[in-house]
Amino acid sequence: MARTKTVGKSPERRAEILTALQRCILKQGYLNTSVRDIAKEAAIQPGAIHYYFESKEQILERLMEGIVEQYLEEAFSALSKEGEGRSPRQKLSQIAEFLFVKLAREQQTNRMFVELWSLSRHDERLGRMLKALYGTYRAEIARHLAECLQELDLEYQNVGALAALLVGASEGVGLQLLIDSKGISVTKISEVAEQLVSAVVGASDSGAPGGLRTRA
Repeated sequence: MARTKTVGKSPERRAEILTALQRCILKQGYLNTSVRDIAKEAAIQPGAIHYYFESKEQILERLMEGIVEQYLEEAFSALSKEGEGRSPRQKLSQIAEFLFVKLAREQQTNRMFVELWSLSRHDERLGRMLKALYGTYRAEIARHLAECLQELDLEYQNVGALAALLVGASEGVGLQLLIDSKGISVTKISEVAEQLVSAVVGASDSGAPGGLRTRA
């Protein structure tokens, strides 16, 4: 039997509760998970949960926010640290690699979001949460794409749509990996994604395909 931990209002305990909910979702689904289940998974008393969160829904909301924040931090801190000395095209390739290699292989998170997508069709609050999170996610991807294009002295009016396409394709690859992990090559898909981005920004700095124009 797991020993019950001493309750304390610490960031570590909050993180344990969030992780416990994620494990519960992967084991038995969100609807079949109770606050008592989360507490058991975190090895704390059920009443202690309410020191940190008002409800199971709030735990889920914070969990989803944390996942998106973590991904954005990982992606764009790497761009900031490794971006010095890299060309804009290399930075664009790094974004594509993050979306189609790093995220596509996050099987546990992808499994959890498949569950949440399904639930959001019948749960308006969850639907609003997902909408807000994806809005933030797409906006950050679009912002960094726009910055790379600006460095190339190019303007692209559909950068938001490009971000949505890349995010959607990335998650589609992740879903396929859950179903048929040996049937597709993540590396090859990442290469194709880089080719797609390259096609958008042009084969060379002077290239400006549809939707793109050089700055005056």
